[in-house]
Amino acid sequence: MTLNIRNEQGTAIVSALLILLLLTFVALTATDTTMNEKAMIRSEAVFERNFSLAESASLEGLQKIASKNNDDIEDLLPKRMSGTSENKDLLVGSDSDEMEDIFDVLDDNSDGVIDKNDIASFEISKLGKETYRTAMMLPIANGDSLSLTTAKSRLYRYNTFGLSEDNGGKSLILIGYKRRIDH
Repeated sequence: MTLNIRNEQGTAIVSALLILLLLTFVALTATDTTMNEKAMIRSEAVFERNFSLAESASLEGLQKIASKNNDDIEDLLPKRMSGTSENKDLLVGSDSDEMEDIFDVLDDNSDGVIDKNDIASFEISKLGKETYRTAMMLPIANGDSLSLTTAKSRLYRYNTFGLSEDNGGKSLILIGYKRRIDH
């Protein structure tokens, strides 16, 4: 039997090129999917790291306030704090417990974002190069113990904030704390 090569009109070559084109498209799609998944995993790792650093900075500020004896009242109340106070760079005061007012106190440069540029409100933490902390003393909320009486309440509220902006990510953590101070 003899093969008649003259009748072939290039269908095998066209078929091979179409299969090669299809395989190239599949390979490019798989590469793009892998790159996107790697970016998502990296973003999640950055978020987890920043979240942990911000939470640790907030707890660090809380611990700094909680470790003071009630006798060291100048380190616990912003209005009574001296220039030598251990908490002078940590503790700020607010006349309102509304979150938007707290935001305004922390947003030193009034750009609408709480970040490392608001450094006057934040003390640098030892946890990371882009990690900061602050604490805010707030008035007693209505309904809290002794807030409805005419006697001066000895219950004080603090919010501690931790901020981390490491590796291009950003996390801000708020932890509330109440403390009774005798004075």
